[in-house]
Amino acid sequence: MFRKLLLSRIFIVPTTTTSFSYRYLSVTPSTVLKTEDLSHPSHRRAKIYNLKLGQLMKYYNDLNQNEKSLKLFDSTLAKGIKPDSHIYSLALLTCANLKNLDKGKWLHKLVESSSEIDIIENNIIKISLMKMYSQCGQMKECENIFFEQIRQHDIHTYTGMMQCYDYNQMAEKIIILFEKMRRNDQHIQPSVTLYMLILRACAKLRNLEKGKEIHELVTQKSMMKSQILSIIIDMYSQCFDVKSAEILFQTQTKYSVYTYNSMMKCYNLNQMPQRTLELYAKMKFKKKQEEIEMNVQTFINVLQACSMIAHVCLEDGQAVHAELLYKYKNLTKSIELQIALIQFYGHSGDVQSAKKIFDQLGKGRRTIEIWNALLNSYAINARTNEVLKLFKQMKQDGFIPQSQTYSIVLYSYGQLKMIEEAKILFESIEEKNNYIYGTMIDTLVRNKRYDEAQLLIEQYEKENVSNPILYLIVLDAAKNDGNVIEISKITEKLKQFENKIDLQYYTSSHVKLGNAYTVQGQYEQANHIYSMITSREYVDISDISWVNINGIIHSLYSNDKQHRNIDEIDEELNKLDKQLDGRLNLSKHSELLALALALKKTTSTRPIRITKSLQISLKWKILIDEQIKSYLETADVRLMTTLCAIKETELLGPLGHGPMLILKQYQIFKCNHYPLISAEKCIEQLLAKEINKNFFIASQSLSLRTYIRAHYPSLPTLLITHNSINLERPSDISHSYVNETQTAKLNLTKYEQDTLKQIKQDVLPTTDEKPKPKRKKIQEPNPLARKKKKLMKPNKIAVIKHKRKTKRRKMRMAPHLYLHGDYEQILERKENVLFICNHQSSVDWLIVNMLAVRQGSLGHIRYVLKEDLKWIPLYGWYFWQ
Repeated sequence: MFRKLLLSRIFIVPTTTTSFSYRYLSVTPSTVLKTEDLSHPSHRRAKIYNLKLGQLMKYYNDLNQNEKSLKLFDSTLAKGIKPDSHIYSLALLTCANLKNLDKGKWLHKLVESSSEIDIIENNIIKISLMKMYSQCGQMKECENIFFEQIRQHDIHTYTGMMQCYDYNQMAEKIIILFEKMRRNDQHIQPSVTLYMLILRACAKLRNLEKGKEIHELVTQKSMMKSQILSIIIDMYSQCFDVKSAEILFQTQTKYSVYTYNSMMKCYNLNQMPQRTLELYAKMKFKKKQEEIEMNVQTFINVLQACSMIAHVCLEDGQAVHAELLYKYKNLTKSIELQIALIQFYGHSGDVQSAKKIFDQLGKGRRTIEIWNALLNSYAINARTNEVLKLFKQMKQDGFIPQSQTYSIVLYSYGQLKMIEEAKILFESIEEKNNYIYGTMIDTLVRNKRYDEAQLLIEQYEKENVSNPILYLIVLDAAKNDGNVIEISKITEKLKQFENKIDLQYYTSSHVKLGNAYTVQGQYEQANHIYSMITSREYVDISDISWVNINGIIHSLYSNDKQHRNIDEIDEELNKLDKQLDGRLNLSKHSELLALALALKKTTSTRPIRITKSLQISLKWKILIDEQIKSYLETADVRLMTTLCAIKETELLGPLGHGPMLILKQYQIFKCNHYPLISAEKCIEQLLAKEINKNFFIASQSLSLRTYIRAHYPSLPTLLITHNSINLERPSDISHSYVNETQTAKLNLTKYEQDTLKQIKQDVLPTTDEKPKPKRKKIQEPNPLARKKKKLMKPNKIAVIKHKRKTKRRKMRMAPHLYLHGDYEQILERKENVLFICNHQSSVDWLIVNMLAVRQGSLGHIRYVLKEDLKWIPLYGWYFWQ
């Protein structure tokens, strides 16, 4: 007998009970069930056959080949062999994995019709029936079995029922059942598994008081193992009690990888990624001392922390990826770890690296979760067109979209303003949850369709319980639009959820209302709202910003009063407020506190990099298109950019996400750079080729503006100062360029000189003889101007003709021009003047030129003359141009 058992690779441990408990040394599908073992009417051989059957069924269940496990069970019944309680239990668990309710009900009837009392009244089968019904969504049947059919309860039945509640997200009923067990079955001692289920329920309900009570019970009964310690830390993190979690973590004498992972998860959940990275560094230092081996969850936590502050910790995330490839290559086979890597590179703005990881997996290893991570990476980097292409490819590969997939695609439709396509996709979704409703509502309100969004909320509330998150989505969009009326409506509606939702949701609505009042210029109402928030001493953990100061990452919350440098921050804020003439009214947003701390702690000229929130940029938001047209007083303006500039903003990650969205709205000027270069080099090379076109260069880059002012003095440059667009003051090189241009216009060019010579040759005679001067005839006096005189006699006229002609004196003009009146005031003022000459002399225009030379405005004079006067030699040409 023992020889046959060893050949079949089963080690049997006989017990005193009616059934056998067994352990599997090694399991292979080559194990053969032989019916001749049952030819002898031995009760022991029937049990051995059931042991072999249970071994194979469990083997197939572990490989997720549940259909083969059921076929083995059916073949056993067909052969007339009676299964024992363990086989029935395995068959029911297989139906639970397949969610095959019909097969499970058939097995239930088969158990009830059994003639053996051990099977009918067996609690193991009852627990398996409860799990089968709970995983198939039939909680009434599950509760009926527990409360009506089980006669004698024990710790296993209570644990099984709590597991069913936990699977169906019924945390409140777990607490109620635990209290009932303590009242009615005081003899039952709770196990570690039961305490873990209760702690998970407290975490989901955020019932900190109950969680602390269970923590004390576990400590009193000395059940504090590494696994339950991780659950307790997770409970404190879900209840936002980080201090209690840190105290519990630090009081441990021996740490495990699970304890480290739970503490990292706690920091990530409470928006403290910098502490996760510090704990990771500490874990690496103590790795050899405490013999801790990092696992997949460790690296997932670290990558999630790097994703939260991607542009601050980009190098840290890349170092973790390199460490995985060289030291922990066996862990890279994990799909969850690959998802974390894709998410990290997506938040860093490096979509190409995320796509490379996705391509390396191959079609065989890709899952719907991998697809969701890639789609989300493209979506958060505004690559919405590529999201739609990947979504189409995903469906062609045979993957069924999940709710997260639909949410990403609906978001992409909203960014592209394809509202009708979004509506069609929304209607095609059979099972809509609150995430899908929320994304569709966000798509509508982002395109200012508040009425349709309200109808969608009402449709959701007819089928589900009211969700305050949907109202907060509308509130956020209304705040960005400055719609104070809509914000006031939503704030009033959120009052009904004040006792049902977290304080941060209700208070964030007041923050957004105050911001909207500020944008509209209603500062009194805004200050009233801000004073209400400040009086609560509320810290909004959802509004957090990080800043890297001298290699140390600082995190600050909205209205934070607990930071160790809060006095220095307040001092710097007061200083900034005075410099901005009291216009700094942001009620201590997290990014404003981070900016004040960075200005206080740093003295270098390096840029300050703040991540997470964008309240300051929204405060000083500028409509570039409208302001440029208004500033230049013309609508004939085209805003253009290059692909190199867009690519540079993409490489900045979340820091350049906003500028990238703005740039993509403008017309693309073909720069023909491949590979793409920096934006400054692109514009410099573009100006060298397209200098003959009329450009305005708008940039905040000092180096680019300095280069343009030095090499292209005729090009004007624009920049943003405070909250307006301004034309930069011309440089000295630009002034000298203008003076040279004006001087060149006064002198004749070579072409003009050659043209004048040609005209002289065509008009004047070519002979060298000078024409004889004509003698002036003696004119008679004007008879109308004088009295009539007697006519002169003919003999006297002849005498006058022979008289000698006297020369006239030449009048010499003074070398200086003397001016009288308010001449100095005229020179100081620069204004446009229409000057009309009365022609006191034929050269009075020359006096105007002399005045213009003294005033420095000779190049700005325009003459209005008859068109025929342009043919006058020399001066006519001068006036005409």
